Amino acid sequence: MIIAPTVSASAKEVLATKKNVRVLECGEFSEAVKRLDFKR
Repeated sequence: MIIAPTVSASAKEVLATKKNVRVLECGEFSEAVKRLDFKR
């Protein structure tokens, strides 16, 4: 699963061709939260 503030139109096209990939577009966070663990 991919969780991102925004997803570009070109990224949506590429991700639509992938199997078993979920994308959640959550918008910008209103304030920083230190207990989140971001993986890159």
